[in-house]
Amino acid sequence: MKIQNPRPFGVMLTAVIALALLIHPPMNAQPSADSTQQALRLIPTPQSVHMGRGQFTITRDVKILVENSKDQDDQFAGSQIADEIHAGLKLKLTATKVLRGKTILIGQPARDKILQKELKSAKLSLPKELGTEGYVLHVTSSKILIAANTAAGAFYGAQTLKQLIRSNRQGNAIPCATIIDWPALRYRGWMDDISRGPIPTVAYLKDVISTMAEYKQNFFTLYTEHVFRLRSHPEIAPADGLTTEEVAELTAFARKYHIELIGNAQSFGHMEHMLRSPFYNTIKENASVVTPAVEETYRFLKEEYDEIVPSYKSSLFHINCDEVYGLGAGPGKRMVDSLGMPGVYAYHINRINDLIKPYAKRILMWGDIAAQNPEIIGKLPKDLVVISWGYHPAESFDDAIVPFKNTGFDFMVAPGVSCWNEVWPNMSVAVVNISNYVRDGAKLGTMGVMNTAWDDDGENFFSYNWHGLLWGAECSWRPARPLSSEDAAHDRNERLASFNRSFDGLFYGVDDVAAALFRFDTLRHVPVRGMLRDAGVWSSMLNADDGDTNEDARANNDRVVDEAKALIEHLNTLKQQANRNAQTLDYALFAARRVLFTARKNLVRSALAHAVRSGDNDEIMPVRGGLTYLLEQLHLLKAEYVGLWQRENRGWWLDRILEKYDRLGSQLADLDKTVLIEPQSAVVDGKRAIALKTPFNDQTIYYSTDGSEPTLRSSRYTGPFDIDRSSLLRARVFINRQPYPVAEKFLLTHKAIGCIFKLNSRYSQYNPAYSAGGDMGLLDGVRGSENHADGRWQGYQGQDLDIIIDLKKPTAVRKVSVGFLQRSFSWIVMPERLQVWTSNDSTNFTLSKELLNTVDPKDDVVTIQDLSIPFTNLTTRYLRIVARNPGKLPSWHQSAGRDSYIFADEIIVE
Repeated sequence: MKIQNPRPFGVMLTAVIALALLIHPPMNAQPSADSTQQALRLIPTPQSVHMGRGQFTITRDVKILVENSKDQDDQFAGSQIADEIHAGLKLKLTATKVLRGKTILIGQPARDKILQKELKSAKLSLPKELGTEGYVLHVTSSKILIAANTAAGAFYGAQTLKQLIRSNRQGNAIPCATIIDWPALRYRGWMDDISRGPIPTVAYLKDVISTMAEYKQNFFTLYTEHVFRLRSHPEIAPADGLTTEEVAELTAFARKYHIELIGNAQSFGHMEHMLRSPFYNTIKENASVVTPAVEETYRFLKEEYDEIVPSYKSSLFHINCDEVYGLGAGPGKRMVDSLGMPGVYAYHINRINDLIKPYAKRILMWGDIAAQNPEIIGKLPKDLVVISWGYHPAESFDDAIVPFKNTGFDFMVAPGVSCWNEVWPNMSVAVVNISNYVRDGAKLGTMGVMNTAWDDDGENFFSYNWHGLLWGAECSWRPARPLSSEDAAHDRNERLASFNRSFDGLFYGVDDVAAALFRFDTLRHVPVRGMLRDAGVWSSMLNADDGDTNEDARANNDRVVDEAKALIEHLNTLKQQANRNAQTLDYALFAARRVLFTARKNLVRSALAHAVRSGDNDEIMPVRGGLTYLLEQLHLLKAEYVGLWQRENRGWWLDRILEKYDRLGSQLADLDKTVLIEPQSAVVDGKRAIALKTPFNDQTIYYSTDGSEPTLRSSRYTGPFDIDRSSLLRARVFINRQPYPVAEKFLLTHKAIGCIFKLNSRYSQYNPAYSAGGDMGLLDGVRGSENHADGRWQGYQGQDLDIIIDLKKPTAVRKVSVGFLQRSFSWIVMPERLQVWTSNDSTNFTLSKELLNTVDPKDDVVTIQDLSIPFTNLTTRYLRIVARNPGKLPSWHQSAGRDSYIFADEIIVE
């Protein structure tokens, strides 16, 4: 469901502002919760806490009384308390059947007479708000009472007692208090993406379940595209994919902890792994979407559901069905033409519902398509649960939720921990996103919260996400008050400060861990592009522009090096001091070492760029040493990554990540053998000069200009040569007859090559690749691929593309073409129109012609198209090319209201 969308600058700015508030809350802030609630370290914060006088001291004489000896759930809750006391105090408490001396009583007073009598003696009763998961925890100097209406409530009361023992005791004594507590929301859980990256082992999932239960989470789901092993289609899933037997084992284990495992199977889009196989071409709408136009699709889904759906005991089942880009571009075109896309989408959901209904399941579905096409809503099954999702740090999510509220459908909200594509989760964004989405969902009547951990690039470790997951537990049990603007930020900051204190004490047993983890977000403030993104780690040593290599860039990377070193030292100290979950800090240390590596790589890359330009051996020698050092550090990171992976995950997918280490390692090892193809920036007399070199100018190069593979029989490079037509250049180094990687570049020739006069707009700084190499990127003769981030497309967000070309003299112009890419689900759309203005003095321009775009922004497939304007009688020296940005993303888009991008690769003047 989560795609690699470029995020607008405004969103990132919001996160930066939020971070300052989150780490440094106002000194005069008034607490939103009772001060006694904040004094105790508890997650989630209880609804009501009344502190008593005195303490309950835990000694060997304390007994645990579970009155109903046949209730295995209450017995398990009692054993949880006994285990906590043994782990923390080294005392082994025994069970009792009679109330005598200091006792911990657990049970349900409607059934258990002793507990009923003790509550009455304490003048306590169970308020109606407790429902099925609430509890009363009453601590006096002689007794502890845990009372609830159900086993789940008693279990949650036991978890709160465990937290009092873990982080709120003095010696062996815990404070006397009465806690009356219940959840605001019925469903409180998390989703782990196991389809675009690691599949956790059953043992690790059990650890996660038992941990999340301590914070009163009550469901989880495993996002599943193709990783469930099917007997009917055994070739789809990896060999160590999820099995029916494992689901049964996890379900039974989770049941003890009052956690429900909700089934999950992607059922419309995001099916690309399966659809790559030619054996499923008959059900293929496009590369990632199954077609609703053929009955074979529903036969396949039935076979899949017949195995997956009954494996799960939950009454809920998540069919996903989000982001069905390209629906109607394949076999379903006639259906879409006849019924419309909303009608076809609703048809597919109803067919799925019919297939799942025999299993007595209620389906969950992502709500993005229905939100974009409200006419779908009336055609959907009436008992459907729609999930509203969004991951940005908006001040309000009412606009994303109200459409579902108004439909009458039950709904959930799905914020996220902001871990995907990140070296370390963007915690500042996650804090705001989770708190505000849950707050607004609760205000509008949500059933619950599904906190998401997506694995878009497959590199994430689950252990990165504990802060965001437990913050989700805090917010879903007791959502923030429905405030806005400064009041909302004030309330959130105060609550976060209390939460961080509890997080440190409960999860690690040492202070200052949360503050240390937020230092990753502080590093995001340093203006170094891609520093905390996975893409920044893997960026090419040869992919740098002036902004990456100037003095400011070097100073900023030096600062990151210093701060990353300090963070590593601090995390190591905290790890030594932590008395629980210390091993999870290994993941933060690994992330900090990746940041350090990236900053050092950037510094070597900057030195390399200067050495390549100067050719000075005094500059080259330190670069060689830097490359060797980076290679050694990368090898250490690779080994560390494997070790961390094996703690959590099965073997599948690891090889794909290790390929990234190997690719970068090969570049570092063989950089001196990499050929650089450097075309002259202008065409002279119809010819373009081409220079070839290696970074240190110390290798023999062989090349071809006709696209053929260079061999030892090819032309040997001795100096610059000319091309007079568009050509595919390929070149490589041979050493002792061993060939090294081929470098290639397709070069156009046209009248405007290198003829930039002025770039009036500024390309996006979000990703270095979006610059296409700099200001000359649209006049360098290089075309882009279908990948908008290949470094050949220049992206403009929220503004026009506006460039002036100087042809040096009045020149006859027959045609102007500009290549554009559309990938609407990544916010990239065609320009509203293309304009060509002309001038002979570079100041006074006349609009000569314009061309309106005809590509529908709702076309979901990647589209590359040249917008071409012909001329019959035009002579000019200056051309001003303007591509009008279409403005904000429209209401039907999943990111409606955000600034759209336009991407161009080349302006061709003939």
